[in-house]
Amino acid sequence: MGVEEIVAIIEREADEEATRILEDAERQASESVAAAEARVQAQVAAAIERLGPEIRAAAQRRINAVRLRILEDRARADATRLVAVFDAAEEQVRAIAGGADPPRWSSALTALCTEALRAVGPGASVRLRASDVDAVRAAAEAWRAEVVALADDEEPGLIASAGDGRIEVDARLSVRLERARTLLAEGVAQSLRLGSADGEPGTAA
Repeated sequence: MGVEEIVAIIEREADEEATRILEDAERQASESVAAAEARVQAQVAAAIERLGPEIRAAAQRRINAVRLRILEDRARADATRLVAVFDAAEEQVRAIAGGADPPRWSSALTALCTEALRAVGPGASVRLRASDVDAVRAAAEAWRAEVVALADDEEPGLIASAGDGRIEVDARLSVRLERARTLLAEGVAQSLRLGSADGEPGTAA
């Protein structure tokens, strides 16, 4: 199981609390829109006989301004949800790497090692913490890779280097988490752009 899969599992576990945050923001946004529209429509009804098209145009501008503000509020709520979910996921992944769930971490390291060695090819070297060497030994042997044990206070994860030194795959935990965070942020941004194009605020996937 790769780090991305671990993050996905933990994200689902954290999603209930994060979803509550977003639902509260959505409810408040909907109430704000409804109240603003009701006030504007009442003003339009009272003045329509006198001002006609002019007051309707002004009212529509005010409604559009409210909708824009709600869109911005929804974007901030999505960003808050994203940060909350990922921070919770990162905390749990680091705990797993720190010894909270050895079988899970061993499985993740095996997947990381295989993926990295597939990229750099046979005859490579793999550098990782001494306490993690056993988890990747079989994968390293399958690719005829040398395993280099580092101090246990080094960062969790591994670095695989091709035999000629031309290719290096950095699969340390911080690098993989940052990559996952970037991909998740891009997904939220895309959702927001699609929502804006439809005239409605976007939501996180």
